[in-house]
Amino acid sequence: MEKSEEWGKRQKQELLGKIKELEAEVERLKKQTPQELINELNSCKEKIKVLETQLEQLNSQLVAQIEVKEAKKWPWKLRK
Repeated sequence: MEKSEEWGKRQKQELLGKIKELEAEVERLKKQTPQELINELNSCKEKIKVLETQLEQLNSQLVAQIEVKEAKKWPWKLRK
């Protein structure tokens, strides 16, 4: 029970910390001009594209690794 309470307190502290971070971010965004907001939005969109590309590459590598493992595990399946 004690570990559960500690975990709950830690989770609560993390959430409160995130709330404070988001509140600070909202205040920062309120001070920006519309053009600055547009620029930041475009920058975020570019970062998302880069991350999506990286994710696709990682997924491809993972699939390739699985296929290699399967080929080593079941070599007769390659022969048709």
